[in-house]
Amino acid sequence: MVPLKRRKLSDTGKSGTNTSGGTEPSKFPRVVLFLLERKMGASRRAFLSQLARKKGFQVEELLSEKVTHVVCENVSGEDGRAWLRSQGGSRPPPHLLDVSWFTDSMRAGRPVEVLDRHQLQEILETGTSTEVESTKGSERFKALKVRPLTSIGAKTADRWIREGIHDLHQLRASGQVLNRAQRAGLQHYADINQPVTRAEADAIEAIVEKAVSSVLRGAQIVLTGGFRR
Repeated sequence: MVPLKRRKLSDTGKSGTNTSGGTEPSKFPRVVLFLLERKMGASRRAFLSQLARKKGFQVEELLSEKVTHVVCENVSGEDGRAWLRSQGGSRPPPHLLDVSWFTDSMRAGRPVEVLDRHQLQEILETGTSTEVESTKGSERFKALKVRPLTSIGAKTADRWIREGIHDLHQLRASGQVLNRAQRAGLQHYADINQPVTRAEADAIEAIVEKAVSSVLRGAQIVLTGGFRR
């Protein structure tokens, strides 16, 4: 009787190791994944881990200091954070993400940007969004504050931001050379931003309807935007 060979066990505790015992090189050394088995299940976790490794991601079988992204499925933000706190550790906490981030990353073949929809119910549970707060502090968001004026595009607004002009008050005091449309927009900014009343909208609709009907009988004029809603 020929003795059977002992099956060689794969070392799933090492990152970058797939279930066949081979090693896939990590394409993204700054991203280390840990898939939380809770509610995901062992078999699905093993399948997703193998998929990620084949895509070049580094996946840890145990939570460690190296982990940068913890992927959860059907876990609330409160439960996920409670579990993470129970693991201890003094390092900054990793991203705590819904499995949607994982699937988006697998589809893209690379780690995608963490968006609000990837967070574990962050807005509902904390009332804040890290993505929104980060955007509000960005220079591009600040540039939007000087863009309500007519004929001011993103390039001009970005240049003004670099020159220290962050709002319309600073723009007025800066002595910037403006074209005719920009000067008019700055001069009448407060009036332009006054909301149009329903009565004013109805009056404008009547004028437009009369003008259109004079050249195109049977034409229908409908208010759109907020008044239609």
